[in-house]
Amino acid sequence: MEIAFDFHGVLEKYPDKFRSLLASLNTINTVIILSGPPYQQISDELTASGYRKYKHYDRIISVVDWLKSKKIKMTQHRDGSWYCGDKDWWSSKAKICAENKIDMLFDDKLKYSEYITDENLLFMHVK
Repeated sequence: MEIAFDFHGVLEKYPDKFRSLLASLNTINTVIILSGPPYQQISDELTASGYRKYKHYDRIISVVDWLKSKKIKMTQHRDGSWYCGDKDWWSSKAKICAENKIDMLFDDKLKYSEYITDENLLFMHVK
């Protein structure tokens, strides 16, 4: 099973609970971190929060990097954050999950779920 977790609002919000869960899940599943910022930022923030590659997760997928690879127009603001059109942004995780055959997505933003049309993808809302 391929299981994806958002970092901001999910893993970074509850690191003690999720580190244990991810370590267990990662023994029999593929755990993917699917989050907005560029790859290196996600990697650095995971490390700072105590998450380790191959112990807690197998790989990272960046929404920003994926959108750029699809030639979606992105702008970077002075604070370092990236933006694009709302539909491109909010539909991105559903498309990434479809491309990567992800079975389950844990995220704190319900807006992503509005674009999930694949009945095999289970969206888990984390408050």
